[in-house]
Amino acid sequence: MERSEFIWTFPCFILASNYTIDRETGGILLDEHIRLVAPEVTPGGKQRLAIFTDQYLAEDYADICSQRVDPIPILNRTELKKLLNRAVEVYHELVIDLNPQTRLGRVFDTASLIQAIELEEGRP
Repeated sequence: MERSEFIWTFPCFILASNYTIDRETGGILLDEHIRLVAPEVTPGGKQRLAIFTDQYLAEDYADICSQRVDPIPILNRTELKKLLNRAVEVYHELVIDLNPQTRLGRVFDTASLIQAIELEEGRP
């Protein structure tokens, strides 16, 4: 992934259940209880962690999930990196802005995205 491809706006959103909000930061606690939405993008394919850059798209996708999930904001690059570092062992890829009707979205390699964040952090 080239540096110029890593352009995000915050907040972005994940869908989760069984989560806890940190009282100090207002962010989610990435503990062993949280359950993240990681749909199969193609039938029989691998699951990819879903991240949404639009709250309404996240809400639309939450509406079609078989279990109750909530859109949870990821407020900044630091929170996103923390989430990805926690998820990378289970979810080798993620899908950005998964469309609930077409099941299409942009796929990224999780480890590459972590590296892109680290490159951005290294900027003066």
